[in-house]
Amino acid sequence: MNVLILGKNGVNETISKRIGQEGHKAITISDLSDIWNIKGVEDEFLGDFSISTKSDLYNVSNIIVTEPPIIDDLYVGEGKAYNIMDDKILDKLKVSLDHKKIVFLLDYLDESPEYIFVKAISMARKLCRLKKEVYFISKFVRTASEGIEKEYREARGEGITFIKFENLNISFDEESNDFNLIIDDGVIETNITTPYVASVGKISYDNLKNFTKKLRLRDYDNGLLNDDRFFLHKVLTSRKGIFYLNPGVTITPSRLDLSVRESLLDKEFGYDAFHNEVNIDKRKCAFCYACYRACPHGAMEPDLENSAMKNNYDQCVACGICVSICPGKAISIEDDLKSEDAQKTKCKFFCCENSGKIAMNEIKDSLGEDLLKISISEVPCGGRISTEMITDALNKYGKVLIAVCMDDACRHFEGGKRACMQLNKTVEMLEKSNIDTSKVKYIKLSHAMRNVLKDNILEFLNN
Repeated sequence: MNVLILGKNGVNETISKRIGQEGHKAITISDLSDIWNIKGVEDEFLGDFSISTKSDLYNVSNIIVTEPPIIDDLYVGEGKAYNIMDDKILDKLKVSLDHKKIVFLLDYLDESPEYIFVKAISMARKLCRLKKEVYFISKFVRTASEGIEKEYREARGEGITFIKFENLNISFDEESNDFNLIIDDGVIETNITTPYVASVGKISYDNLKNFTKKLRLRDYDNGLLNDDRFFLHKVLTSRKGIFYLNPGVTITPSRLDLSVRESLLDKEFGYDAFHNEVNIDKRKCAFCYACYRACPHGAMEPDLENSAMKNNYDQCVACGICVSICPGKAISIEDDLKSEDAQKTKCKFFCCENSGKIAMNEIKDSLGEDLLKISISEVPCGGRISTEMITDALNKYGKVLIAVCMDDACRHFEGGKRACMQLNKTVEMLEKSNIDTSKVKYIKLSHAMRNVLKDNILEFLNN
């Protein structure tokens, strides 16, 4: 299939090569102003989108947007901090830093997006290996990125000092050209004086607003497509087939590879593996707009003629949030399976996108034919899985397996615990009805526990 790379980014060439390795053809358009028209294509053999430029017409299945936001330098008085997003600063610091302290400062003006954090810690580790005294100061602790626990552990082992601040006072001394930082973590006050501070200033999304308008994407108030929104998959936008490959994921080849693979959704895996159609029973719909407000993809729309909600298939990824939140039980998702008999031989697998889904991506190729026995449903958080969703899955499938985050690793206020409680309620119901409870199970794991997940899946499927 053809894939369009859209945006001005230095990593476009690398992404293009990676798409070619997946067996697809990449088309790159750096400037959005070159595009005259974008529309959907009804003929499935042509592709999902038709792109008209001044000189050409392209038919593509997916669009990957790579345009980064504009990130300004941080000024404190007359002092200018090094911009974390400037790739050239690392070379400057390697040369100019004469065994003095350097501070990586995040969350100063606003909460720093996760991709800036990932880049900052990567740069900090490189400087620490050069025997520099590195301090990493932030207001928030990030725990959701893939491999972040290992990153923290290795960074501490290399000698980086992490400080989580509650209050921070920073000033600049023009005579000494030093930044003075007074850091209060709620218990201890730490003073650091250094001419070397790496941070970021104002983040502007004005350049991305043109993208959202031209591609008819949902504008999340600030114009960015999907950055740091916990309920969206890391590359998904509000429109199916259009992906935003955040510039921060390009720091390591593994993160880039994962993001590109996620942008090229396999028909046998991912959303399309369990997505067919969201049905709305207009007789039950209370027209309360609960699903409209909750849907992270903007797929629910009011049908004013029938005084009920309707689903926009092009934007829906069948995440199931609308099903779980509907007070009238008016919404259901039909699985694309050929027969009930075929369904009963399969296992319904609910997985949290922050843990189980990442681990599943790593092991799916090694499952072989066993992968065909699994119908995968990804949820933004295990806490979204209701008793009704579990019992409905049991009516359709032979087994139900749920993979949620470890108790202390869940980023959504004990969402994994809530999922386990819902499953335990279901088990109690089955026991009272003298029904075999061995066909339901939950696993607690992190995204890195892929071998644990594989062992549990194989054991569950074959017993």
